[in-house]
Amino acid sequence: MALFLPWSKAGLGISEGIAALGILFQWPSFSKSFLPFLKKSWPFWGLFGLYFFGVFSSESTDEGWKQLNIKHLLFTFPMYWSLVPLESMFKKYIRNGFLFSISIWCLLSLSSLVLPDRAYPWLREEWGYRGGGTYGLNDEHPFAYTHEQGLNAGDSLLVSVQGKDLIFCLESKSFPNYISVPITGDTSFSFQFSQNSSALWFFKNAKGNGEIQQVDYRINGASVQMNHEFQHSKIPSPWTRRPLAGLILASIFLWMMVDIYQGKSWLIPTLVGALSLLTLLFLEARLGLIGAGVGLLGITLGHRNRRNALIFLGIIVVLVGSAYLMTDAFQRMWLEIASFQGIDADLAYGSANKRLALWEVYWNVAKDHSFLGTGVGDVVLDAQKWLIQHQQPWQWIHWPHNQYLTVLVQFGWIGGIAWLFLMGHMFFGKSNKAWWPILFLGLLSFSTDNTMDTQQGMTWLMWVIFLGKKH
Repeated sequence: MALFLPWSKAGLGISEGIAALGILFQWPSFSKSFLPFLKKSWPFWGLFGLYFFGVFSSESTDEGWKQLNIKHLLFTFPMYWSLVPLESMFKKYIRNGFLFSISIWCLLSLSSLVLPDRAYPWLREEWGYRGGGTYGLNDEHPFAYTHEQGLNAGDSLLVSVQGKDLIFCLESKSFPNYISVPITGDTSFSFQFSQNSSALWFFKNAKGNGEIQQVDYRINGASVQMNHEFQHSKIPSPWTRRPLAGLILASIFLWMMVDIYQGKSWLIPTLVGALSLLTLLFLEARLGLIGAGVGLLGITLGHRNRRNALIFLGIIVVLVGSAYLMTDAFQRMWLEIASFQGIDADLAYGSANKRLALWEVYWNVAKDHSFLGTGVGDVVLDAQKWLIQHQQPWQWIHWPHNQYLTVLVQFGWIGGIAWLFLMGHMFFGKSNKAWWPILFLGLLSFSTDNTMDTQQGMTWLMWVIFLGKKH
């Protein structure tokens, strides 16, 4: 079920219970000795032990247990797969079910982005779409926001909104606290800035379910063009998080290309691969596209012949022809990187710019705890303490958006090296070399997101290890 519904927390929880029961019931029929069991699963036990030790070396024990509750997926699923020969009994059904599920959700994701609500009432309030229409805010999807804007002293911001049960929030490193305005119905309000600032504004739901029908932002009377009016699409996670969406979709695309290059089949891989690539483009998943391109080049070099070269060139032509879909997304990223001036600068928002600021802070935290780290707890609190000690605004801090930095803060250099060793064995120790470009994509995602600290990231690891095992 977790393979079929990687976006479902309920599916993950149920599957985990089934996996645990599988270990309990199947292990005696395969071996009476515990030694073979340990030989097959030692890297997973080692990783779990590392996090378990980290709980007791943390000042945030409660948060540590919550994270450990996610981490135990790391050893339960793969051990179950190593003990029960699912690959010989059910692999075909699992593969087909997963491809069908991904295809359905790709279509829903694309529908939520490009189809008009009026023509598709079933999309109206339940899903929403990036172009406008009614957008529902609730506990699962609590906010919608625009990109930050650079403002000068004396600038005025006018906000007009049609909706209900909302809270408008305005935040910046320049503000000592967030500014929030409750909104019960259609209204307009304005702010005037007394100093140069870079501010981010967004809506979140109030106590109940909020709704947005239409929003108009004006700076000094001029309407603000928003690149992503409602950036969090109503497609359930992981589609609401573009880095994870890019990881999963790019992995599916590369998986299909492996099948095509190896000549196993062509119709289903072509359809699913094209659908995954199209969804990657429309979701503007930059990392996913970069990883898919590098991985495709690696797969092509590993399967060199005239047929595969022609396929590769055909995909490149499609990507070049679709480049306009990504031009703005990459341009924003390069501009943010070029304008970054360190954590002392006022600007700390934007996909690339905020990551650079976060990495700078967490690198300094890691240097202050370089031996054993801070333990498995809330690393955000560690970053806040560091910023307060150095007289820096701390309200803007967030998770590192970098798995390597997270591990370095939690475990220090000693534990970090152990984590890399155990994770590397999980990735490459039992995998078919044809899948290495897909695994490389996972390692690449670690540089821009906390992939393994999410249930969706865990599920990605599970199906990659299962479907990419040596046979």
